[in-house]
Amino acid sequence: MLVLGLILVALSQLTGVHPPRETEIGMERETRPAPSLITPPQMVFDDSPQGDSRIANRSNASPHITPLDPPPTRPAWRRFAAPPPKDADSKPAIVLVIDDVGLNHSATKKLIKLDGALTLSFLPYADHLPEQTAAARKAGHELMVHLPMEPQGDSADPGPMALLGALNEQEFQSRLQWNLERFTDFVGVNNHMGSRLTENPKAMEMVMQNLQERGLLFLDSRTTANTVAQKKAAEMGVPNIARDVFLDNEQTAQSVIQNLDDMERLARRTGLAIGIGHPHPQTIKAIARWLPDAKKRGLVLLPLSAAVTRMENRQKRFAATPNHGTGMATP
Repeated sequence: MLVLGLILVALSQLTGVHPPRETEIGMERETRPAPSLITPPQMVFDDSPQGDSRIANRSNASPHITPLDPPPTRPAWRRFAAPPPKDADSKPAIVLVIDDVGLNHSATKKLIKLDGALTLSFLPYADHLPEQTAAARKAGHELMVHLPMEPQGDSADPGPMALLGALNEQEFQSRLQWNLERFTDFVGVNNHMGSRLTENPKAMEMVMQNLQERGLLFLDSRTTANTVAQKKAAEMGVPNIARDVFLDNEQTAQSVIQNLDDMERLARRTGLAIGIGHPHPQTIKAIARWLPDAKKRGLVLLPLSAAVTRMENRQKRFAATPNHGTGMATP
């Protein structure tokens, strides 16, 4: 055996082929796989609901395989829109926007339980906004930011982090950013108060520039007859629309019902009416009582984004007629 071992050692030195090495523990042979000259590319497929499947290359993938570019994303006001009823285009439509949502959690829960796609505009300084807005969206309602803006006079308080005309541009932009990042999945904003600020062209330019970059729409609450907000939105390419009726300046059920009836008459005459109310007990009760019968009478309840789409389509048809050119009309 000694002679045979010496012969094997001599042969290994001459040929470079070594006998298997034995490990110290258990005296078992190492079993490392032989290295492959070509390793096939490994690919990971992302099939999450948020995105389309993409190919992600590992470092040893073939060089001709490249990641797929993501498709162009739709603007936020379309991406987070609540779906309208299927027969919406053939019926007179109403939009019910409820402002000041989020401060009163009990009222918010009652609004969320109402049938149909309401448009709920949450105050950005309310608490527990992610939980409240997620519940509202899950129930089929559309979300807005009720953006605090400077009112006329000193007695009305728009709340913390409001946009004021006297702010320098840096502070104005900082507050605007704070207000627009308190929760997600909203389609746009409308002004909370703002009777002074919506008359300020420079301030409205800063607001609309930010909305345009974020892909958001704007609803002018029209708290002053001298507002320039919707005009600036149109000039800067921000999808926009304006309020027609305030539902509850008088907080009685009879007054709210009367204003809802006015909305219905306007919708039958023009095809669309937009009303703004607030989470007052009488307002919620009146809407809950009025809405089912209104649907039976042939009205349809639209989320705000669907109303903006309807208006855009109407403008395109108007602009395409022979006497009105081919450009898109300005709201």
